[in-house]
Amino acid sequence: MLEGPITVNIPPPPSDRLWYGFRRPPLASIRAVPQVGDRSVDMSTVSDWIESKLRLLIEKNLVCPNMDDIVLPIMSGNDLLQKGAYNQ
Repeated sequence: MLEGPITVNIPPPPSDRLWYGFRRPPLASIRAVPQVGDRSVDMSTVSDWIESKLRLLIEKNLVCPNMDDIVLPIMSGNDLLQKGAYNQ
């Protein structure tokens, strides 16, 4: 689970995306349990390393100025946007 203040950016048409990112590194509730075959391996050093790498990836990709995007299908199917009504 991630918790923290988030910024949401919805650009004007003809964009069909919603951009989001955390304002500061979020509080992350992450637990890594390595498995080998059907067995869980209790290696706290490996688990801690995996958890720190996951936190680093979240900070690198989801903390402003870096943001992730979601395509809003309702925006891409809008006839006005596809015909370029805003480009006239």
